[in-house]
Amino acid sequence: MLSPLPRFAIEAELMPVENGTPTTDIKMKGRFKWVQSKIEDAISNGATIEIKSIKTLRPTLYRNSDEVNINPRYLFLLNLLMNYLQILMQPQS
Repeated sequence: MLSPLPRFAIEAELMPVENGTPTTDIKMKGRFKWVQSKIEDAISNGATIEIKSIKTLRPTLYRNSDEVNINPRYLFLLNLLMNYLQILMQPQS
């Protein structure tokens, strides 16, 4: 049974691993960025999750798509810049 954890800590139960891949379900407890349904949706669309450090156990989600992900905070600036460039590229009359 997993016990309560301090903020930002992640705990995982021991599991058998073969060739770098767990052979059973992984049970982790901690504060995560995504809810379970978002993780399951991403995996069903071809994403993978990697944990590169045993020390932190921080999972990283890799989406298997050619889609470019842009942080919404920068999307406004990107649109503004693209509009400005379109104005500059218009022929002068």
